[in-house]
Amino acid sequence: FFTLQLNWSEGNVPRSHQSSFVVQEQPPEPPDPFFGMSCFNPSRPELMRRMGVGTRGVLFQWENCDEEGLAKYDQTVEENLRHMQVIGQISPQGNRKKFGKLIAENLEQGQYPFPEEMYLEAAQMAEKLAKRYHGKIKHWALVEEINLSMRNRAYEKERYVRMAKLLAQALRKGSAEVLVSGIGVSSGDGRNLPRFQIVGDLWSQLKDDLDGIGLDQYSHPGTFGPGYKPANSEDSQIYEIMLAAGQLIKADGKNHLSIDEKGRQLAAGLPLDSEYARSMANIVVREYIVLKSLPELRFWLYHRMMPWRSGNSTEFTMFERQHPRHLVAAYAFAARKLCQARFLKSLAVHEKMPCRLFEKDGMHIISAWLSDTEPDSRASLRFERLPGLNVCDAVGKRLPLSQDDIVELSLGEAPVYMQTTASQEEIERVFASASASLPELSASMELLGRRQLRICLKNLSAEPLQLQLQLSGRDYSRSLELPTEPGMDIIAELGEEAVGPGINDFELMARSQGGHNYKFTDQFELFSLKPLSKPENLSGLEPILDMSDGHRYINNLDYIASGHWSGPDDLSATVCAAYNPEFLFFDIVVVDDEHRNDNGTQTLWRGDAVQIAFDPYRDARKKKNLNV
Repeated sequence: FFTLQLNWSEGNVPRSHQSSFVVQEQPPEPPDPFFGMSCFNPSRPELMRRMGVGTRGVLFQWENCDEEGLAKYDQTVEENLRHMQVIGQISPQGNRKKFGKLIAENLEQGQYPFPEEMYLEAAQMAEKLAKRYHGKIKHWALVEEINLSMRNRAYEKERYVRMAKLLAQALRKGSAEVLVSGIGVSSGDGRNLPRFQIVGDLWSQLKDDLDGIGLDQYSHPGTFGPGYKPANSEDSQIYEIMLAAGQLIKADGKNHLSIDEKGRQLAAGLPLDSEYARSMANIVVREYIVLKSLPELRFWLYHRMMPWRSGNSTEFTMFERQHPRHLVAAYAFAARKLCQARFLKSLAVHEKMPCRLFEKDGMHIISAWLSDTEPDSRASLRFERLPGLNVCDAVGKRLPLSQDDIVELSLGEAPVYMQTTASQEEIERVFASASASLPELSASMELLGRRQLRICLKNLSAEPLQLQLQLSGRDYSRSLELPTEPGMDIIAELGEEAVGPGINDFELMARSQGGHNYKFTDQFELFSLKPLSKPENLSGLEPILDMSDGHRYINNLDYIASGHWSGPDDLSATVCAAYNPEFLFFDIVVVDDEHRNDNGTQTLWRGDAVQIAFDPYRDARKKKNLNV
């Protein structure tokens, strides 16, 4: 990946311009269908082919399926088929544009909104499409984020199930060889625990009609830029989410799983060589590698290559003003390096250092990176030299290696690819004794009461740990063996050293058998609430919390949104709280010089608002420590 910076002057006025380009080997032939682009991308098949794209989604919109529109679709399909496979996509919503007025009238009269003609027309068109593209489009996807459509509208679920059945039957009637997938819910259903409650319900009704499911499984938070804290490839839980989806369909003898839409966002207006754009490239490609290790996942269609519309504060994009960003180079190299590669297994070195082993053309490829919340973090991976070893970075640049018998790689956020002629058995032996310059242990603490502290310990290494524990300044110590999986809970009895109102500090010291010392600290602020006889008396109480110190209580995004925090008149709050036998009362007074919230009830949190979170099991820190 290269950027070119031009600087010049016109008279006394300085001018500048930045452009970029990517250099890669010839694209693989044939391309790997796993690396795809969604229907929301412009028809640029030659560009996509150079990037290594193997699958392209084409959305057939009902209102455009007249003969003139179909002629244009013919051209799109043909020009893409010369370079990659095409996935046909249709919506179970039907032609809402045509039947919208009738739907609105039925709703106004309290009747079922969707006319029979809408169902029949959609089924006839689906059959026509399957016949027209027989032998060219072998996979049709029913695309709709149905969990959003169903929100507060129960009749949408009935419509979706019936329409999905009709469309699947019609497509197979038009071409018996086609594969049909659907239930494209948005990402929330997979992130919620237990996972895929909506998908599971719909799948139970459609499993006899569909060959699999295709999800819009975005990772959250997913935006890169100043002030944003995006989830990385492990914190996003994308592997666990898609694994659960695969298990759901495999239980019914089906094995088609896909991601029909997924991307990451970048703050608009950043330079082409921005560190945030580089970080986004690293995380996106890591997710491609992670998902490549699920054999039932057929493809991931990346949301957008080009900017969507001007004026957005963030963009799903790989390019800026037609110039490639870092993601183009990283995507293109991954699509070459892992083209048709077969996943073998994960290699256990350290939880924060994921290593995956692939086989390709008689060679073995090992991907590795450092999974940390800070993009600039580095750690060393040391292992015995493997025969024929060469190492490349995320965009294909060859990394120099010493000739020593022990190889030491400095790993960071960006993935590296190690290629070797060694056998799988030899690689497993070498990585079983590999070492990482990383902590062996993580811990979290939760107050369970005034005299109990729960400590959750997690072994990050590949071997059991012998530990000695000590709570600083408190009469508590313990020795134990910590297994590799899962985490272990310990209840520390605090005795007479009870905690009280105000700030309570805890410091946990741990020492492993290797002589490594670890210190974990946490702070708990407790508030004494008074009983309240009359709710109207709440505002007269002394506040339990004064949030006037912006440096303590305002996060980075608020700094970005307002330019800077200038003082309590810019943003601050005070909180009063009390209780009675039935209720917990809050009186929160917020000072904000500019209040912005144009969101509806379901998305109120996106704008200026007050949010209160409850942790009834007191395990929020534990879940974070265990990455649950």
